[in-house]
Amino acid sequence: MKFLFSTFFALLLPMLVIQHLYPSSVGGLKDIVSGAFGAALFFYAVLIFLSRLHSRIAIVTVGLLIGASLLIRFSYGFLQDFTGMGYTIEFFAHAELKSAKIAFAEYSYALVPLMLLVMAFILLLLKLRLSVQQTSLFLGALAAAGSGILMALGSNSTPEVLLATGYQQFAKRGETAALDAAVVRAEALNVLEPLRPQRPLPKEKSFVRAQAPKDPYNIVVVYLESFNRNLTENTQYPGLTPNMDAMHEKYYSFSNNLSSGYVTIEGIFNSQCGTLVNMAYSNSSLTIPEARITKLPCMGDVLKKAGYKQIYLGGANLSFAGKGDFLLDHGYDQVLGLQHWRTLGFRDQNSIWGLPDTTLFNQALEQIKSMHKEPAPFNLTLLTLGTHVPGYTYEGCPDYPLSDEPFLDAIHCTDFLLDKFLRQLEDGGILEDTVVYIQADHGVFSSRDMHRLFQKEGVLDKRLFTTVVVPEKRKKSLENWDTEAQMSSLDMVANVLDLLEIQHDAEFVLARSHINKPTEPRYVLTRYRDYDTEGKPITNKAANCEGSAASEQPLTLPLDNCDKRKAMNTVYGLGDTFAYRPENNQVCDYSAHARLDPETSTFHLRWGRAYLTGRFSGSGRPVLNRMGVFAVILDENDQIEQQLFFAGKFKKRLKDLNKILIALAPGQRAVLASNVPIEQVGEEELPYWPEQLRAAQFVYMTKTASGFDVETAATDADFSTIIRPASCPGGLQVSAGEDALEGGTVQQCNIEAWGPKSVAQGQAFNRSFNGDSKIWIKTDCGPEDVSIVLDNRMIDTARDQGKITGSFPAERYLSRLGRYDITLYDMKTGHIKPVGKLQVTSRP
Repeated sequence: MKFLFSTFFALLLPMLVIQHLYPSSVGGLKDIVSGAFGAALFFYAVLIFLSRLHSRIAIVTVGLLIGASLLIRFSYGFLQDFTGMGYTIEFFAHAELKSAKIAFAEYSYALVPLMLLVMAFILLLLKLRLSVQQTSLFLGALAAAGSGILMALGSNSTPEVLLATGYQQFAKRGETAALDAAVVRAEALNVLEPLRPQRPLPKEKSFVRAQAPKDPYNIVVVYLESFNRNLTENTQYPGLTPNMDAMHEKYYSFSNNLSSGYVTIEGIFNSQCGTLVNMAYSNSSLTIPEARITKLPCMGDVLKKAGYKQIYLGGANLSFAGKGDFLLDHGYDQVLGLQHWRTLGFRDQNSIWGLPDTTLFNQALEQIKSMHKEPAPFNLTLLTLGTHVPGYTYEGCPDYPLSDEPFLDAIHCTDFLLDKFLRQLEDGGILEDTVVYIQADHGVFSSRDMHRLFQKEGVLDKRLFTTVVVPEKRKKSLENWDTEAQMSSLDMVANVLDLLEIQHDAEFVLARSHINKPTEPRYVLTRYRDYDTEGKPITNKAANCEGSAASEQPLTLPLDNCDKRKAMNTVYGLGDTFAYRPENNQVCDYSAHARLDPETSTFHLRWGRAYLTGRFSGSGRPVLNRMGVFAVILDENDQIEQQLFFAGKFKKRLKDLNKILIALAPGQRAVLASNVPIEQVGEEELPYWPEQLRAAQFVYMTKTASGFDVETAATDADFSTIIRPASCPGGLQVSAGEDALEGGTVQQCNIEAWGPKSVAQGQAFNRSFNGDSKIWIKTDCGPEDVSIVLDNRMIDTARDQGKITGSFPAERYLSRLGRYDITLYDMKTGHIKPVGKLQVTSRP
């Protein structure tokens, strides 16, 4: 019993501290005690059972489990201190190496007591080893049962449970059925009427028309990281933002712009597209096209139609959360992030997130000066980093003299850099024809430090710092612009287009312009909280939701919890109708080729004209050769709907795969492939391993009313299979990849020359008639079915007497600096012929 009660008090102590410091983050004392004692009973039961098998294994295992539990509990407290949130989807979306480094730097002092606690438990276990071995199994079973009951009772105050349920929400993937867009949009128009009265719904961006005025204005958008409006109004810190204070008087400054987002990608997406992004979709990430609602018109799309050149500059990594791909999908010509700056030789300075704001503003200024000389109007968008918690300052920034708090210094530094940037634009004559729209991506996190610095009321005040600089000649027509009116940060797209006097017919889901237009009171919908027509946060009252979520009736304001859920689902469902839908992959013309490389464990797959190798995603990140199950979900015509990866060592992910397969409609098909031999699948994962892959490495199967019919399967560890799918004329045809080796093959071709070998980033070259760029390869043979693959993308390929050319949009495919692999891919045999590496350099 010494072990049991020692574990209980060790697990209870951090929760008592968390409850004292952050009362709203956990339940009452009863819940905390139940959760801690339940966890202690669980470890006690594990110790009893394992001790009967092997005492040393029991000691090591339980010691590691207790260490992990303590780490989870400590981390929960750190999260409350750092962000004011626990194990939410935002936590998992930001779970990467840089976040771990920041946590280590900020809370390294806690590692010592944590290590001491773990060592103490291991010593205690060694001391109690003999007595535990003699404990009856009945007592272990009783402890296990009690553990489940107590942890269930205290689940809202048990970090281990909160971590598991948080990950479940993060990893959950909705199985979206084929949408009848017209029906969904018609229902949305009715349901959302109170939130967007008497306005037509958006149309797909390909149908949008836009035209800039004869003398167009340029636009510079500055997203300030985590910057509430009240940071510039806080009398507690006089002189904290002297330059921003002056901006309130000098420029148009909005005092009631409410945040629509809570993390960076959400703030950028909402403000660019005028709607609420579904953060629970695709692992809270925009890494796959379906989540980026690519057919919805956003700011970049409309400006592109109006002839604008568009560049995004950020100091952080663009691959995280799909930020770079999202901007490229919505009209931006170039996106420049951390990889770009490091290629140019820039290094981080006092900021683990990426490029310092000093360098970022300097690079933005140079880009603006260069684009200002060109005839086309431009949009330059940038995102700062300095006020990301815990706050960063840079060389050349003045310290805030009244405090040594890092975050206050960061605010003071951002105030200095923003003012310097605006003065440089003014001195260079840029502001004579350029609008500068400055808006925070979201407010400060509700953390302990932020509460200490700005009090609870200040942190919960989600008005964002928003200032707009307008050329003098544009001001003449802005006399009726009400900057005191209540608005939302997602209104930015509508405001920008009106400021630039763009003539367009684009509509937005929730955004509306405030420029010289009636400013009737407005109800603001956001993911977590809503605001009434006076801008006050409201609590959605509880109601009986029986049948409410499915109702097609309009919403009733203010929203109760049922209408809030219905509103969010309607907005998300409307967005899904604008999601990317892949075009016909011509799989009947080109067949499909599947191959597993046993040396690299890479699953190679081409499905018609779609080259999927290296383009699977799992937990929101690209996957090439991790160990697990690769799945391609097909419709009844064998067209690709989803391509996913499920890690083989996590039964939760395998459960998700089973749910997706069960949800398929009869007639749908699926391709499953595993690079894990069945004998290597763990005992815990084996029950959830797809039944069809227990005797095969690869299957192509059709869903029926009673399960799946396997059309073809490959059992070899190094299989190579060519498939003409079942929906094609003549039905299913299957052959081994080796059968196609007779005759010419791309492996036998000699590459005599190719080019160009070096091009400028995102800049077109060797233009074809439709504006695409071309690369060429001279070879002594050119099999009829050869295609060029550029950086894991199959591009349009033509063959002409020993010369092979490939066409593609350079501004999209060559958006980052570095070296891009070029290979020849033989669609008949699946063989690959390396050609070389295309070097992408910065623009001259």
